[in-house]
Amino acid sequence: MATITTPRLTLSPFEPADWPFFHRLREAPEIMRYMAAIAPEKEIRRLFAARLTAPHTFVIRVHDDATPLGDIGLQI
Repeated sequence: MATITTPRLTLSPFEPADWPFFHRLREAPEIMRYMAAIAPEKEIRRLFAARLTAPHTFVIRVHDDATPLGDIGLQI
């Protein structure tokens, strides 16, 4: 899977180590109010597993230090 780099951000494929970040994101009411209802952990794990194999989903990271900021799906 491809990695996309800009001067400020890196979009990289999901890795198993991204689970804690993904889980925190999906349980944060201040974020999820713009996305969807907060799902049970079993559903969050299912979503995460799908992202590990999807060729068009990425973790958005700060380019210089790899801090995760969010995730995105892109299809061209």
